[in-house]
Amino acid sequence: MLKYSSFPARVVAGLGVCMWMAAAAVAGQGVTNGTRVTSVKLNVAVDQSSPCRVSLSASIGTNGKGTVWYHIEGPAGVTYYKNSEGTTTVEDDTWFGLGRSATMSQDIKGEFRVVAAMVGPGGKHGPAMSATAPANYTCGGGSAVASPVAAGAESQGTQIATEKPGFQVTAVKVVDYSEKFYGACPTNDMLFRWEVSASGSGKAVVRFTQQGRPIREAQVSFAGPGSKVVTYRASDMGAPGGHYQGWIGLQVLSPNQMAGGHEAYTIQCAPRDK
Repeated sequence: MLKYSSFPARVVAGLGVCMWMAAAAVAGQGVTNGTRVTSVKLNVAVDQSSPCRVSLSASIGTNGKGTVWYHIEGPAGVTYYKNSEGTTTVEDDTWFGLGRSATMSQDIKGEFRVVAAMVGPGGKHGPAMSATAPANYTCGGGSAVASPVAAGAESQGTQIATEKPGFQVTAVKVVDYSEKFYGACPTNDMLFRWEVSASGSGKAVVRFTQQGRPIREAQVSFAGPGSKVVTYRASDMGAPGGHYQGWIGLQVLSPNQMAGGHEAYTIQCAPRDK
């Protein structure tokens, strides 16, 4: 039977370091291979709030918790309102929404792309997934409202003439830019509102989203030209003792597509009763 005293101290220490490094390598391999991005979706819509701006909404799903790296790419002449690359920690769910506004200094043609991957040990990215959306827009030299380029048409730096339908959604704006709640959770007291304007009589279909993830769709009826306030009441939000931040968005799906802006929310839940 061997005794520990028969090994020099530096050998014992060396064996300990080797065993720790081997365990770390196995653990790191498990994180990298076991947790990954499983889905990426991207939607782009014209933003009426500013000249030559579009809104990008991405939904990124994973099969576990961890840190996700993302990168947004687009044609030359595009500037993003926030950083086009970064990381987000997924803790309470296996998805997150990514929203960005993009301003164009010229007509663009090509595609937007969002790439995402889990971040493993040492900052290395695991297997990546991506999604694309068309980025073919004309914006009147940087001063007009962005307009999708008609299929098969070439951008010439001016608005492309298209036939205007009789009924269109012409504008969407957020009524309240921030909603805050402090109290007992889950709560049903979070109310989000947008003003939707249309050019005539008809029915519009809108979609509510949470951090870019679709929640549900609704129909808005117009008897004639004018505006209506569209509301969304969130249900069962939060848990006792929790703190939450995010945003609720609205997208117009028909008769034309349009992004309606995001309303941020903050929820501070009271502790659970003992």
